[in-house]
Amino acid sequence: MTQVLIYVTDREHLATVNSLYAEYVREPYPNRAAIIVSGFAREEMLVEMVAYATLEVDV
Repeated sequence: MTQVLIYVTDREHLATVNSLYAEYVREPYPNRAAIIVSGFAREEMLVEMVAYATLEVDV
């Protein structure tokens, strides 16, 4: 991964997100940003993560 964008609806969710992130993401750590938003398209969603990665492909 090269970048992770994390969107949460409540600042209090960040502690849980950080714990899970530390459990699954390893070095080298990607660039990361956490953004607090007022809501998502689906009302039941509390967190959204967008991850970008690069692949090496022989052409």
